[in-house]
Amino acid sequence: MKPKLMFLAMFAAVLSLSCVSNSRGVSAETKELGVPGYPFRPITLTRTALVAGGKCLAKLTYNKSGDLISVETDPPCVVGQGPLVVNGQALQDNPDSITFGTGTTTCYGPPIPSPPRCVCTRTPCP
Repeated sequence: MKPKLMFLAMFAAVLSLSCVSNSRGVSAETKELGVPGYPFRPITLTRTALVAGGKCLAKLTYNKSGDLISVETDPPCVVGQGPLVVNGQALQDNPDSITFGTGTTTCYGPPIPSPPRCVCTRTPCP
């Protein structure tokens, strides 16, 4: 019984030491770079989204930091950019997308991208 207890104590000590020395259990040299602070989070560089009330297909392009850098669409839909104004005040912080009108316009930003990019079913498009 004593040898088993001693073996168990040694194993627990070795396991504890390995966990304390590196919290993820892998050496720092084998980590791949991803998003700062989240090295294993996948980074989406492009994606498509059905926007403007399901009437338009938008191609969204992101940089390696995950920031939206480009919005494109195919006719008859159009892409516009410019300040978004609500009740006479410029929209300040829109971290995702916003759809308004009768589902005819979907906008991304600000602050990223700035100025905001919108996909609309017709012109004028902000």
